[in-house]
Amino acid sequence: MLPLQPPKLNGRVERLNGTSRRASWECYDGDVELPIVQQALRIWETHYHTIRPHQALEYATPREYLAAQLSHMSRT
Repeated sequence: MLPLQPPKLNGRVERLNGTSRRASWECYDGDVELPIVQQALRIWETHYHTIRPHQALEYATPREYLAAQLSHMSRT
């Protein structure tokens, strides 16, 4: 089992946690039953990875960025 690390050592995860909290949970006003919340979270994750541009990725979506990286790797 991996040792626990303080949040300051895991910045990417903490950044995603903050983004998801602000962009989904603080705006969520639906039912709090687990299946309904899980479905809402899947919808938000799909939006986050396929529609929402990310400044750190030069305003590409994670899916677009990954596709470009894989394409670049296959050419080398």
